[in-house]
Amino acid sequence: MTTLLDLPGALAWRQPLWLLLLVVPVVLILWQRHQRSRPSSPQTPLARHIEPALLKKMVIGETRSHWSVWWLVAAMWVLAALAAAGPYLSQAKTEQSTLPGANVAIVVDISPSMSVADIPPNRIQQAKLQLIDFIRQLDNTRLALVTFSANAYAILPLTTDKETLIHFTDALDPSLVTVAGSNLERALKLAGEALDDPPPGSSKAPAGLVILISDGGIHDTGAWDEAARLKQAGHQLFSVGVGSEEGGPVPLMLGQLVRQGDKILTSTRQRQTLTSLATAGGGRYYDLSPEAWSELRRTINQLEQALYEDTPIKQQGPALYTGLILLIVAMLLLYGWRRVEVLMGMIIFPTLLLSPSADASPWLEKQAMQALRQGEYQQAQQLYGQLTNYQGAFGLGVTAYRQQRWPQALSAFEQAYRLATNEHQKASSSYNLANTLAQLGRLSEAIEAYQRTLSHQPGHARANRNLALLKRAELTLGIRASQSDQQPALPGPGTTNNDSATDRSSSGSHPPQPGDNGREASPEDEKLNQSLRRWSQIKDASADVPTHAIQQLHNLKDDSTLMLRRRFSIEDERAIGLVEEKPW
Repeated sequence: MTTLLDLPGALAWRQPLWLLLLVVPVVLILWQRHQRSRPSSPQTPLARHIEPALLKKMVIGETRSHWSVWWLVAAMWVLAALAAAGPYLSQAKTEQSTLPGANVAIVVDISPSMSVADIPPNRIQQAKLQLIDFIRQLDNTRLALVTFSANAYAILPLTTDKETLIHFTDALDPSLVTVAGSNLERALKLAGEALDDPPPGSSKAPAGLVILISDGGIHDTGAWDEAARLKQAGHQLFSVGVGSEEGGPVPLMLGQLVRQGDKILTSTRQRQTLTSLATAGGGRYYDLSPEAWSELRRTINQLEQALYEDTPIKQQGPALYTGLILLIVAMLLLYGWRRVEVLMGMIIFPTLLLSPSADASPWLEKQAMQALRQGEYQQAQQLYGQLTNYQGAFGLGVTAYRQQRWPQALSAFEQAYRLATNEHQKASSSYNLANTLAQLGRLSEAIEAYQRTLSHQPGHARANRNLALLKRAELTLGIRASQSDQQPALPGPGTTNNDSATDRSSSGSHPPQPGDNGREASPEDEKLNQSLRRWSQIKDASADVPTHAIQQLHNLKDDSTLMLRRRFSIEDERAIGLVEEKPW
């Protein structure tokens, strides 16, 4: 409850510029005093025969009654200016806010030894099962995924999209790589780079965790140096050992077993190696078990707790301008309305009270929203066009998007992004801008817009999924940023085969064809092409934030392994020195 002592700090104004009107009565009163203090210069014959003191009282306008009227007008002017400024009592409240969760980089070993079946069904499958359960139990944590064999691969940057992370985690397997080995040094370097990426709104990344999941068959000594660098950067390295002390033979892809000389190679869990690595990285070692994940969750919770802080915020309390208006009316009634000055005040003060609303016609926005939901697009466009703020531009974009008028939607969402006043509005407008760019076939620009969306709202699940699909489209179809302007556009929602050839050619209503980049279309290209086509033909139904339909990501699970294998192969061809003495 606000007390009198708290009133000065609690008083706030909706439109404080109206307080400048307080200067007007002060200037008028000072001017009147100045005029009154000037020496009189009698110019009439009557003035020469009357005492100056008596003459002063005889001059019209200098009576006490007249001055009281001016004081009344000044008081009403002040009250009207205060009312026009919109005073209200702000209510202080403490809210616990946080950064977008702790940063955790998960590093998974997919060297051939992870296929050993000393734990059922084998090491990599058991590790994935427990890791996926662990990911599902995390809330606001930002997770990155890195995997390694003879080379290391950054699969996902830091993200809060657990479903996408689980999707790619489930696809990990030693069969993905063409060159076997154990390049943990590069994997830890990629994990550190992921953790060093600061969250949106911050110039410095908080301390993070690296969780290494491996059997410990590590042959590169540089991994210990990289672990020490992680510790020096403020991060911690925790290792989870997979396998058993007894171990088992290392299988190859064709069912053969790895041999070292004339003997079959047996791989065991290297607990001492993993413990040494974790110690160098400032963390701990755990055997693969439910208890290990519980300990890691507690560590993450402690790390996230340090990110929380109490932030004082102010909420708008009861408005006070109605009381000021009633006070003005009472003064008018008590003094009387027949005087000229009072009548002037009755004309001026209502004009002052017509202050422009701080909110741009919420009733008009409500009508436009209702028309949009009812499918009355022409009326919605007309109503949104009367608004000059973010809501108006965003509404015009949604209306054009629903009608498949992509250029108009693009222009409106760009304007909405420029008019956005907070992170949520920037994320919403940027997300829908990316959707529109994708519909136009400008995929590289759409990817940039999705990334900008995530910079404003890291936990935007739809933007994460859309971004993942478009990146996969670039990789699989061979689309490059320099070719984005020449790519035909994706069809808009509701496009039918009855469209004229002119419309199809001008709007680019067919998706990019795999053969366009100079190679023959493969079956996996056709699968991705069909998914892109299904995505582009789903209508957006939401009026507030149009829900884009890249839920087709789940329809692409069958080719995730193929996509990763192709990507790893490309990166392996570019890498140097992948041949290892002990490729297991």
